[in-house]
Amino acid sequence: MANKETMYEKTTGALYGSLFTAYDEQKFDESAALFETRHKHWGIDLEWFKSKSCLDAGCGGGRYLVALARLGASQVTGIDISQPAVDAANARLRSRGLSNVALARLGSVLELPVANASFDYVVSSGVIHHTPNPKKGFDELTRVLKPGGKLFLSVYGRGGLFWMVNDIGRLIARIVPFAWMEAFWKALGVPANKRYNYMDNLYVPYCARFTQREILKWLADAGYENVRRLKFERYDYAKLWSRFMYGEGWLQFYADKKSYVHVPRSEMKYIPQDEMKAHFNEIKYEWKTHTSWFLRDGILEELVAPLAKDSLIVDLGCGSGETERRLAAAGYTNLVGVDICNFFQAGNFGYLREFHEKNLSLDELPIASDSADVVLCIQTLEHLENPWHCAREMLRVAKPGALIVVGLPNSLSLINRLKFLFTGDVDNYSVNNWHVAWFSKSLFLKLWSGKVIIKRKCCSIGYIKLFNRKIVFSGKTLLGKLLSRKIAYVLVKL
Repeated sequence: MANKETMYEKTTGALYGSLFTAYDEQKFDESAALFETRHKHWGIDLEWFKSKSCLDAGCGGGRYLVALARLGASQVTGIDISQPAVDAANARLRSRGLSNVALARLGSVLELPVANASFDYVVSSGVIHHTPNPKKGFDELTRVLKPGGKLFLSVYGRGGLFWMVNDIGRLIARIVPFAWMEAFWKALGVPANKRYNYMDNLYVPYCARFTQREILKWLADAGYENVRRLKFERYDYAKLWSRFMYGEGWLQFYADKKSYVHVPRSEMKYIPQDEMKAHFNEIKYEWKTHTSWFLRDGILEELVAPLAKDSLIVDLGCGSGETERRLAAAGYTNLVGVDICNFFQAGNFGYLREFHEKNLSLDELPIASDSADVVLCIQTLEHLENPWHCAREMLRVAKPGALIVVGLPNSLSLINRLKFLFTGDVDNYSVNNWHVAWFSKSLFLKLWSGKVIIKRKCCSIGYIKLFNRKIVFSGKTLLGKLLSRKIAYVLVKL
């Protein structure tokens, strides 16, 4: 594989070095100006680029480096596998007085020579489809983009008459040397930018094409949101004639990298609670929306609706404060959050009266006894190495008659019963994930030493998958309860 990638870099670098350096300065400036023109047409706010750090992965002769620097970016880096292209890009930056902001460097999009999460903005236009491993190139773009940053990705779409003709041309290009073909186009008076458009796809070693569905899946799997496909001005991919001629067309996407990192289950590793603070930067984004089912189904608002707006509501395992945001939006003002680390994102502190950084397995809560009207512990107890201590603290701080709401994996679900029957294991408990405490209904009741009664049980939606389709049942129905993966017990302190 290493030899394959080295050969690709030499061949592709030589080809694009020749094509990109052939642009005269007028054609280059016209090409650079297209960035701003197209972004205005797409309705993208150009003010956003001011003071941002930007990367053009596969920068060629530097047209986007010039465009981004002129838009006010604070730092613009270009990376390309062609030394002549890098040299040409840096020369153009110097001649335009932009070398103090922008710089081109030698490197491969398959192994970008920059640290993780380095840039606010990453553009890679017409690059990764010319590599032996486009998905690896995409993963590299994602690696170097900051959480919350923007990706602009352009790749070739699959299908259409154009690509059938192009592939015939690629067969001819195996026989006709590049220099002869370029001399032929020059003799016909074809300008450098158009020669580039024609010849790069004929002589480049790799010319992959994709469907929109493939790229959307890459983006979804990598944790992007606000994904938007952008139309290319030369054709409308939604029209039949364009589909006939160009198939999927020129696939251009803008997408925002989520401000939290999704870790696939296969890559998770269990982190003991006494080590969590040391791993804070690795895990902080995992807490962003860990109560989503409970909030999405409107259960929280329904439970607190009868309470006065100044009621003391304590959230144990508050994560980044999505619960508090919802409560504050409903007018509740006396909110206290507790978690092992400060997982809050900027702005969420305004929702809380107090935040306490405590280990719920060991520490006493800095909250007065018999003071809380509601104590929430949603999808938290199963993560604790000593859930008994946490339960005692919940009982201590809750007033008589207060609600104690505890969300857990649903031990009563049919899925868990069958999995335990056949494997001796239960759903969502593995060697690597962060679930360490499991509760049957009887064991859960034992936590409270007879000092509570169950007022209500709430289940998340239940579902089954048939032929890659998810069939969903409400958590309020019998079948939904049997298939639900999560349950919340609403307790009343006696």
